[in-house]
Amino acid sequence: MPAASWRRMTSPPHASIATAPSASTARLAAITVEGPAAASAAADARAVKRTAAQPVCTRAGVAKKASVPNALWAASAMAAEKERKRMMNLRMRRRTRWRQRKQPTLRFNPYAWAKLLYLRDHGPTEIGGFGLSAEDDLLLVTDICLVRQFCTAISVRFDDTAVADFFDLQVEDGLKPQRFARLWLHTHPGASAEPSSTDEETFARCFGGADWALMVRLM
Repeated sequence: MPAASWRRMTSPPHASIATAPSASTARLAAITVEGPAAASAAADARAVKRTAAQPVCTRAGVAKKASVPNALWAASAMAAEKERKRMMNLRMRRRTRWRQRKQPTLRFNPYAWAKLLYLRDHGPTEIGGFGLSAEDDLLLVTDICLVRQFCTAISVRFDDTAVADFFDLQVEDGLKPQRFARLWLHTHPGASAEPSSTDEETFARCFGGADWALMVRLM
């Protein structure tokens, strides 16, 4: 038999015999190395995990303890601010009601108001008159009394004799001057409700000596 053929036949058995122990030895070595290395790596991982988690938990606990008083303080401050605003609004409402009670207000009954509106819309000129007050409320106008007057678009002037006759008639009816000689009313059709210089002079001249008087203008 040729030498080459002999080598091909005898080589595989020797290779198998040599390979089997080598593979077993390698696996055993790998198992031997893997066991201690894996155990050491797992222990190191657990140690690192505990070491890293402990400061985080500690910081979380400190933050939680610190945030509770801060939250309580913030809630208390908000409640105090809300109460302060409520008391301020209450005082302002009370002050407003007190001022409204203290400040006198002129009022008209429906008849007097309708009559004043009619006089305003009746023509293009100003029209004036005296307000007649209620007996128990001098700031409640119950009627508008007219006297003879000279009217233009920008002025009104009462006749002095007519005013004297009107006053005498009211006194004969038992009325006091506070009821018929304290309210001077006139219209400003198509103009401002602000008094003119003539209005100011007339009011000061005719009503300056009275204890109180009102000038009413309706535009």
